[in-house]
Amino acid sequence: MGYHFQVQEKKNCREKRKKKKTFLMVAVVALLLVFTSLGYSFNGRGQAAAGEGELLEKVMVQEGDTLWSIAKTYRGRGEDIRYTVYKIGKANGLKDSFIYPGQELIIPR
Repeated sequence: MGYHFQVQEKKNCREKRKKKKTFLMVAVVALLLVFTSLGYSFNGRGQAAAGEGELLEKVMVQEGDTLWSIAKTYRGRGEDIRYTVYKIGKANGLKDSFIYPGQELIIPR
């Protein structure tokens, strides 16, 4: 009888370990899915990525325009102009604030 009890106890331990491993694998996969979906939903700076419904406007840079003057014209109500300059630069992949006449800029709204 003692031997049968030990075999049954080992079997129970194996089953518990298998259940734990299965649970951990499911948890890891679920976390990976969550983080992957967040990665597609947000850019690296924690701001929502542009969606299909986001309003964008194109502006042709004129002689005498600066990134600051364009941002001042198109900034949102109460929005800090520095943030607007940042958004325009990011939307257009600008490395600095230099823009040129004839250049087309995307203005995120």
